[in-house]
Amino acid sequence: ILTRVATLGGRLDLSVCTHLKRVLAAGTAITNIILPNGGGLEYIEFSPYSQYLTLKNYPMLESSGIIIDDCIGRITNFQVENCPKVDPILLLSEIITAQKEQGASHALKRVRAVGFDVTYNSFATMKTIQKLADGTYIGLDSSGNAIAGEHPVLDGRIVINNNYQQSVVDVLTENFKSLELVL
Repeated sequence: ILTRVATLGGRLDLSVCTHLKRVLAAGTAITNIILPNGGGLEYIEFSPYSQYLTLKNYPMLESSGIIIDDCIGRITNFQVENCPKVDPILLLSEIITAQKEQGASHALKRVRAVGFDVTYNSFATMKTIQKLADGTYIGLDSSGNAIAGEHPVLDGRIVINNNYQQSVVDVLTENFKSLELVL
């Protein structure tokens, strides 16, 4: 529980804390929380100043356990890998929508989502996600380093149980080769 330390800011390295279940950083000025690569994390509440959302190998973490309400407009790096109960596509859609007012100078620049399998009954999320192909976003490699000149990394499966727009599907399949769309 870091919420009681209002003067805590910058980068916080918790990578050696392998048994974390909950991280509460609201009320701090932390911009980057470095978490262990995997574990039993179930809940994380980011600081209003957080710019990096990096979650890797958390089988117990669910989308509802990721609280980004206060920093959604500041997130610059998004990396969610192998978190089977997390819907990174929906999280990305929420971030893109929240940063829409920022125009082409939106905060989110670097994206990597790997190991997801999600199903939607609406195509609305896909319309938002197609914006990742507009040239203002780039990908991250597995170490979290930017891949200059490359589209964001979307490596997973999306099932759509509804009507879809072929033009959006074409943008997604053309720009995200590792993305499997089941329509």
